[in-house]
Amino acid sequence: LSNMTADQTQNLFMVVVRKVVWAPEGLSLTVDLNTLYKHVHGQDVRESSPESAQNAQHTLQTSLVVRRKGQEVRIAVAGQPEIDGDRQPGLIRAIARGRDWWRRLLAGDSMEDLCRHTGYTDRYIRRLLPLAFLSPRIVTQVVNGQYPADLTLERLLGSIKLDWRDQAKALGTAP
Repeated sequence: LSNMTADQTQNLFMVVVRKVVWAPEGLSLTVDLNTLYKHVHGQDVRESSPESAQNAQHTLQTSLVVRRKGQEVRIAVAGQPEIDGDRQPGLIRAIARGRDWWRRLLAGDSMEDLCRHTGYTDRYIRRLLPLAFLSPRIVTQVVNGQYPADLTLERLLGSIKLDWRDQAKALGTAP
């Protein structure tokens, strides 16, 4: 399959997929295994019984995440990294703010100074400050656009633990 062109792969997909069901809870894809085998190997499958040869279908099921990103609606496999050239500037900006504000507080600025300088409320600044403690690995994944498709700012804020391994587990990005 890796030697096939995009057109050949698309044609194969059109021939072997028998049924696609998309529901709020996920995607179900039924594939005709005999047709797949025949297209890949150039010969029919040798079966011991004719009825098993006729009914050789496999159904794959996976959960999906549907989320808005700007004007787009994105559909992705839940828990899998979303490799996205567009990234999520809102997440990156929130992380950068949290880190910058923590650095300023360590340098001696007061919360009032931060509020006055940024124009944000004390509550908003306190909400984003924990992002300063995200593991470097998670920050790198977000910046590179390689993060779970269902990652939101709320989920990111809820996953901040002291141990970086616990953060990765909470986000589903553990190696």
